[in-house]
Amino acid sequence: MPSADDMAAAVGMEAANELPDALGRIKHCLGQLNDEQVWWRSQPSHNGIGNLILDLCGNVWQWIVSGLGGAVDKRDRPAEFSERGPIPKDVLVRKLEAVVSEARGVLGRLTTGQLLEVRRIEGFDATGLAARGELLVGEDEP
Repeated sequence: MPSADDMAAAVGMEAANELPDALGRIKHCLGQLNDEQVWWRSQPSHNGIGNLILDLCGNVWQWIVSGLGGAVDKRDRPAEFSERGPIPKDVLVRKLEAVVSEARGVLGRLTTGQLLEVRRIEGFDATGLAARGELLVGEDEP
């Protein structure tokens, strides 16, 4: 019979394995656009795809790498949406690949205590399981 830590490791690894699939889909979509299209906005108050990629990087960092992994929370969410680019899409992809790699490392070594521990992330009290769910559901845009 698996132990609680075996179950925690399985949950963490399953979450870690979801990230490369999502990253692959994002890269496929970005590959169909040029840099100008990545930063295009239909209205000045709307977000470009580049802003959403920056927000995704910030969200994964804040909830997983910092929230679960204990790294310093260095997120500047307003800057993710105020950026007008053009940051080249290959730079955005490398940034996303790097944060996904770090997040996979954190998720791959979670213990039962870490999954169940309540911590404060982005102003919310959340367990490690809730933090993983936040990435799947996402957050509201400003």
